[in-house]
Amino acid sequence: SKDYLEPKLSGWEDFLLLQTPNKVYLDIVNSTHMFANSALNGHPAGPWLAYFVQHFALGLPTDALLYGTGPGSLAKAGLTPSGERNSGGQGHDIGFLACRETDVPRGRG
Repeated sequence: SKDYLEPKLSGWEDFLLLQTPNKVYLDIVNSTHMFANSALNGHPAGPWLAYFVQHFALGLPTDALLYGTGPGSLAKAGLTPSGERNSGGQGHDIGFLACRETDVPRGRG
C-alpha cells in the first residue's frame, strides 16, 4: 500500500487480468516491493507466497491458510484492511481476495 512508484491500483488491475482460477490478491498495509520493506528484506507476503507454492506446486495441504478462515489463516492475519491506496475494487474495499477452482463433478464420458 506504500508503493508510490507504480500507478495506483496497478497490482489490482494485473490481478483482474490473470486468467488462472487459482490466484491471491494481497495488499499489505505499509508495504512495498521496494526499499526497506521489500522482498529482499523479509516482505510480509513471503509466507503467503510460500503457502501458495507449497499447495499448488508440491500438493501440500497449506491451502487452508490461504482460503480458510481458521486460526493462522490469511483472513485472520490482519494484514490487509480495506480503504488503502492500493486496495482493490471500485470502493477500495478489497485488501485481499483468494480465488481457487472448485472441484466440479465430472459427467460420464
